[in-house]
Amino acid sequence: MSASSPDKITRLIVMCCLMSVSVANAETFSSVTADTVNTDILNATTGNVTTLNATHLSVDGGGASLDVGDSAASLLVEDQLGLGNNGITVSPTQVLITGGSGDASALPDDDDDDDDIDADSTTLTIDGDGVDFDSSKDDATLDMGRHTISRLGDGTELDDAVNLDQLQQSTSDEAAARTAADAALASDNADNADAIAAETLRAGNAETVNADAITAETLRAGNAESVNADAIALETVRAGNAETVNADAITA
Repeated sequence: MSASSPDKITRLIVMCCLMSVSVANAETFSSVTADTVNTDILNATTGNVTTLNATHLSVDGGGASLDVGDSAASLLVEDQLGLGNNGITVSPTQVLITGGSGDASALPDDDDDDDDIDADSTTLTIDGDGVDFDSSKDDATLDMGRHTISRLGDGTELDDAVNLDQLQQSTSDEAAARTAADAALASDNADNADAIAAETLRAGNAETVNADAITAETLRAGNAESVNADAIALETVRAGNAETVNADAITA
């Protein structure tokens, strides 16, 4: 028998015990894959886990606490309805979770309490490595940091992945775009104000030029009238002198 046979036998015993737990509690661990498994899993009384993949995995006696070491956050999954499917995949780089479902009539009637439970999913609590979230709390918020939580499709492909970095970048880009738009609007308003001021100055200058032209024309007309008056007076004198000459000629 090879050196690894005891490990294989241990795994076989674990799986058999899990099957016996399934019969006793009508809840199953379909598969458990990990480098190390805490023997307390043999006493698990609750939990319905589809697949667990991790570098280091331990499950406590209640079947609710998963510890994957320093590589990822620890998880606490509470099946409030006693049925449904809590599909969980844990890896050193990501934590992926799907909630279960059940009859809403089985939920406690506590709409006025802070512990409301979604009828479409079991209660999920994530705590560890900078992550703290409880889906049973009203207005719960989740700070994922560098983690990603996604919804599982068929258990092998990811659907609707949420990337915090992309969300933060999108928010930053929108803020920068708004700042640029505000700056462009302020620049346009300044240009319009300058144009209005220039037009006002041009109109004022035009009025001044027109006033100067009117004054010059008035002066020219006045001078013309004076010239005409002088010419008339001179012509009158000339005519008077001519009459005097004619009278003298007649007398002579």
